[in-house]
Amino acid sequence: MFVDKDYQADDALETLKGEAKKSNLLIVAWNRKEIENYFLCPELIFSYVLSRSVVPVDKDEVFDLVRTTIDELAIELPDLIADALHAQDRNPAITTLMKRARDHIRDLLAAGGELSDLISGKQAIYRISHASQQKWNVQLSPMSLCRHMRFEEIPTELKEAVGDLA
Repeated sequence: MFVDKDYQADDALETLKGEAKKSNLLIVAWNRKEIENYFLCPELIFSYVLSRSVVPVDKDEVFDLVRTTIDELAIELPDLIADALHAQDRNPAITTLMKRARDHIRDLLAAGGELSDLISGKQAIYRISHASQQKWNVQLSPMSLCRHMRFEEIPTELKEAVGDLA
């Protein structure tokens, strides 16, 4: 079973995996917030839009659209993470939860992660698609981006997860 990580703590995911194992279920929680986050690749989105647009598409404009979308959604990250932490444990003060959220973001970035790993991939692709429809008359979706990916572009984590099914 594949589950979105969302903003669940690692110990909560380990508990879930342990419970599932008792029923002979294997749970894979993505390292990124949602599976859609794996398709927030500027090169992939540019290639997709370019292949479907009948008007000229500027690579820098697509890259800027992706980066701006990620940056806009990242503004709310501390609030969203703190809210998820609060749902898991209602005892800490909001200021404590906000600090933990900021620390989580800082630690992820320090470890080489990206803001695009934490934001809502679904929401990002929706916004990028809306802008793409207006600029280039090209609609995109997580599934269309997935289908457009070449094998060598598939992130290792997705390849391994599918390989584990065999």
